[in-house]
Amino acid sequence: GTTVQRISPVPLNSLSNIISVSGGAAFTLFLRNDGIAWATGLNTNGQLGDGTLTQRTTPVQVSGLAGATALD
Repeated sequence: GTTVQRISPVPLNSLSNIISVSGGAAFTLFLRNDGIAWATGLNTNGQLGDGTLTQRTTPVQVSGLAGATALD
């Protein structure tokens, strides 16, 4: 009974050992314990950090964040 767009949860089968999660407007970032960040969701402004503007329904690795310790 609403006009709210809903996005189904992303299966995280490919991700394990997640130590931090951060979200924005229609996108989510995940940090694994090995310091590699992954992202999923809308990407109209390149917010996923994968070098594209393509929406991702499965997590993609964020470039340039290897060795991260937190997502703030």
